Amino acid sequence: MKTKILSLIIIVLSLAIVSASGFLVYQKTGFNVLAYANQASASVVKTVSGVFRAEEKMDEKNQEKNTGKNNFKMKIKNNTNATASNYNDSEIKKESQNLTDSLTQTMAEQMIKNGLDPSLLDQNSESINQALESSLNNTENLFIVPKITDEEIKISKNNSKKAIQEYAQELQSTLNKIFTSSTFQKSDLEVAIQAIETNNYTELDEYISAYQIAYDQIKDITAPSTWKEIHKEQLAIFSVSKELLSAFRDNQNDPMKSMIALVKYPEIEEQAFNLAQKMAKMKK
Repeated sequence: MKTKILSLIIIVLSLAIVSASGFLVYQKTGFNVLAYANQASASVVKTVSGVFRAEEKMDEKNQEKNTGKNNFKMKIKNNTNATASNYNDSEIKKESQNLTDSLTQTMAEQMIKNGLDPSLLDQNSESINQALESSLNNTENLFIVPKITDEEIKISKNNSKKAIQEYAQELQSTLNKIFTSSTFQKSDLEVAIQAIETNNYTELDEYISAYQIAYDQIKDITAPSTWKEIHKEQLAIFSVSKELLSAFRDNQNDPMKSMIALVKYPEIEEQAFNLAQKMAKMKK
């Protein structure tokens, strides 16, 4: 029971530093979340604030609606040494913040349902520090793009222009059949948000399944040897993308892993973007 309580506290603390809803859980207790975050989870603050900082620019209507969130973000900025990442403003950052709020709300509700006493935080601060630090140190190998070997794929020595065109056409045709425009109209994060908020994972399961199908079918396509590295990288990105969405799917059983997936998501998105650029250059 003690381990379960400690785990829940660590999870809620990790999420609370980036969400107004998480902050409100502790507002009435007098517990200084920001001070604790500085002391025990600086690395989380730096990572998460960099990912979500871009949401600050919002229209006037949303700004009024989210005044509490903006004020909380300003408190984080003033109380940490975190620096913003180089990501540009985009819809994905807004979706990421929404997903963070959903995950935080889930954990806040679980904490209340389990009757956890916030005073336990002060009583066990040293053990919480150690447990949180240990949790962070054990996340380095999560959601790493896997290394695909030559032996795992089909490679052809035919690198003629015709062979490359046929490969590209088969690849595109396969992706179009799997990720149909009628079904896959939303971003991964948007689907994850809706699944968590509604507790309906049907659509998210379709996305997870699609990534697995894409991996299996693309793996069966023969790639010209000059394209084998691109081919392997694409397979790897589909593989880790499925892992990320599966983590969101399992948020109730492993919310910490879901949060880490949210932090890692922009990194994978950037790798996919870089891969697309490389493919475009090679086709010229």
